[in-house]
Amino acid sequence: MTSTQPLSTNSLANTAMLASVTITTWSARKYDPKVTQEVIDQHNAKSDAGRWNKMLIAKEALQKITKAAGAARTAFYQLTLPWGQDGSRILTATGYNKLMEVIREKRQAFDDACEEFFPQYHDYVEQAKIDLNGTFRQEDYPSESEIRAKFRFAFHVSPLPVSNDFRVKMSDIERKAIEQQITDMLTSSVQDAVKDVWQRMQTVVSHMANSLRDYKVHVGGVQKRNPKTGKTRNVSVENNFHSSVVNNIRELVDIIPALNLTGDPDISRFAEDIKGKLTRYDAETLKDNDGTRELVAKNAEDILKQMSQFV
Repeated sequence: MTSTQPLSTNSLANTAMLASVTITTWSARKYDPKVTQEVIDQHNAKSDAGRWNKMLIAKEALQKITKAAGAARTAFYQLTLPWGQDGSRILTATGYNKLMEVIREKRQAFDDACEEFFPQYHDYVEQAKIDLNGTFRQEDYPSESEIRAKFRFAFHVSPLPVSNDFRVKMSDIERKAIEQQITDMLTSSVQDAVKDVWQRMQTVVSHMANSLRDYKVHVGGVQKRNPKTGKTRNVSVENNFHSSVVNNIRELVDIIPALNLTGDPDISRFAEDIKGKLTRYDAETLKDNDGTRELVAKNAEDILKQMSQFV
């Protein structure tokens, strides 16, 4: 069960805020009803049997933009916690500067990729005339002046709502009922956010424990039989323990103070425990030293066992 601490959503509004990132891109896809109908008629298929969606330009043309957008969203999710249903995420004032630094970096990468794409847009359309041949339709393409509006990177920060902000004129009974609904919603959202922190810690620790145990099983290779000759030989098995296993834990525990919305001492204690017992050694040391690998694997399993009381 997740650890809960006494919390006041009104006081939390003084130390936390909501943030959202909206990134839009041009899909460069278009449904072609004419070709769809031709295929249906040709094969005597049902009218809803399929749809012809064509790529308006080469997929590679938008790859850099798509990658930059994905990296920005991933970074935003890592540095914030879930909140509500509208896409907003919550973060503490402690985490604000780090988030802004990352957002500026990711937005610049997105903008650079867009600025690289725009001058080549006309050439991509000309190539599409060849690639799509008879399915090419000029009207499917935004003008060169319109295409820029298809790409947008917006970041927004807003204060955390609190129940006593509700000031609409109504009876005391109705107002108190609505204020209670707001308080309940905020409390539920905070608890979900705290649960997300616990799950993140559990995920990276579990991955490390499993990876270290798997490495011990695989080291030295396995015997593989040749079905033709009947002979066996030792075959090395590629191990799944990489430096990212340790790096992911280090990155998470570094941002835990900024994600710990309620100042939960149990979260802080586990973060310090994880940092002290699981990140002292790099991946190469863990792979090369059986004793160290066994120690860290046991530490990870012990932490998971203790954490099970809270998650």
